Amino acid sequence: MNKEQARRLVRAIAKTGWLRRTEHCRRRMQERNVTMDDVLQALLWGEIRELKPNPDCQDWECLVRGQDLEQEPLTVKVVILESDFALLCITVHG
Repeated sequence: MNKEQARRLVRAIAKTGWLRRTEHCRRRMQERNVTMDDVLQALLWGEIRELKPNPDCQDWECLVRGQDLEQEPLTVKVVILESDFALLCITVHG
């Protein structure tokens, strides 16, 4: 998978709402006052900054750099779970 393919897949999955969050992600969102709408905004309109395969799990980890609803920078680290057509949000930061 290349970055363009990952961008299209992340956007397609984000549109369906199949976004899971780790406990770490939930804590970081609360600490940084980031809402799910902010995360979705970044995923739908951001760009893939890093993309790396995880051969043990046969999925992809990526950093998506975008903006939240207030147009502030927001980076979201997600795992693309292709077989489940889902995203697992690992963490967020500005």
